[in-house]
Amino acid sequence: QAKIRERYEKQGFSDVSIVYQTEPMSEAGFTRVTYVITEGARGLVRSINFEGNSAVKASTLRGKMGLKEKAIWRVWRGKSGRLSDEALNTDVKAIEAVYHDAGYVYGKVVEVRREAAGSDYVDLTFVINEGEKYDVGDVSIEGNTIFTTDELRPALKTVTGFAYSGSDVKDDEKMINDYYGSRGYADARVDASVIPGGAGKVNVIYRIAEGQKSMIRKVNITGNTITQDHVIRRELPFSPGEELN
Repeated sequence: QAKIRERYEKQGFSDVSIVYQTEPMSEAGFTRVTYVITEGARGLVRSINFEGNSAVKASTLRGKMGLKEKAIWRVWRGKSGRLSDEALNTDVKAIEAVYHDAGYVYGKVVEVRREAAGSDYVDLTFVINEGEKYDVGDVSIEGNTIFTTDELRPALKTVTGFAYSGSDVKDDEKMINDYYGSRGYADARVDASVIPGGAGKVNVIYRIAEGQKSMIRKVNITGNTITQDHVIRRELPFSPGEELN
């Protein structure tokens, strides 16, 4: 069922419906499976439009999308001009990410309208609620007992007084995870929270679950029938007794 749907979506039939029915056959132990397909209309993208976008240009949003407006060479070479639910969901996230990186913390695509434009084509309209633009009011780190805030803060991309950026917050989460993970705390986890911080501001809080420090007790090597253990071990950048990085 999934494979059939995938094949149809690659050809632009995003509204295809596929159900299957089973019935026993006269021969014992065998079942007949019948797939019932309603193809729907083929959905090549004729135009991509936006409503509610005053802070970000339409050209900027289109540039971040995987879906492209119809062009014969696109249809022949790939599926960028063909509509699929997967591609649509991916593009909705991409559009929202543009807003989040520009300080519009609550920017959201509230609706995607599909309007038929002939037998094979559809016009897409993304309806956007931009919300307000926010700057970073305060940045704090909680749960850190092993490393001080002064150790972690210099590498943060999210800085007080600058526009909020969702990508910067994700990069900060990764940086803190890597900082802990390279020093023996492989189970450390970081979750960022964004809360109101007054008029036109949001506060960002990084909450850390440090976990336990891990040390390398033994290094086992298997499957090496030609190369001896000591030859492999001397090439490893770690050894028993060291922190797990």
